[in-house]
Amino acid sequence: MITADWLNVVLAGVNNVVTAFIALAVHRASKRSARMEHDRGIKDAWINIDMAALQDPDNMRLLDQLIHADQQGADPDASRRRWLAYMVLNPLEAAWSGAKFGHLPDAVLDSSERTMRGLVQHDDVYALIQGFVYSMEFRARCAELRKAWQEDSARLAQRASAVHADDLPGDVAR
Repeated sequence: MITADWLNVVLAGVNNVVTAFIALAVHRASKRSARMEHDRGIKDAWINIDMAALQDPDNMRLLDQLIHADQQGADPDASRRRWLAYMVLNPLEAAWSGAKFGHLPDAVLDSSERTMRGLVQHDDVYALIQGFVYSMEFRARCAELRKAWQEDSARLAQRASAVHADDLPGDVAR
C-alpha cells in the first residue's frame, strides 16, 4: 500500500512537470508567432510606403523631406535608389531572419546572404542598413559580409598589382 501511494505521488509529480513543460512550450511558441506577425505587419506597412514613394515623384520628394531631412535637395535618382533599396531590404531582412532563426529553409538563408553580399558593396545601401531600422543581427551580419568583401577586394587588388608589376620590363618595374 505504501508503494502504491508512493507511485501515485511520483506519477502525479511527473504529470505536473510534463504539464508545466507543455504549457511553457506553447506559451513560447505563441509569443514567437505573435512577434513574427507583428514584424510582418510592420514590414508590410513599410513596403506600402516604399511603393507609394516610387509610384509618384512628388510622393518620393515629400517622403524624403519627412524621413530624410538630411537629404534635402538630393538628386531624384539618389532618392529613387534609396527607396528601391528599402523595397529590397525590408523583405530581405524578413527572409534572412526567418531562415536564420529556423522558420524558413536553409536555402532561403543562402539566397538572402548572396543578395546581402551584393548590397553591402554599395556605400549608400550599406549606410541605410547600418543607420535605419533593421535588426541588430541583420546589421551585424551585413557588417561581417562587407568586411569580408573589403578584404577580398584588397587581396584581389594586391594580386592584380603584383601581376601588373611582373608584366613590366625589369627597368620600369623598379
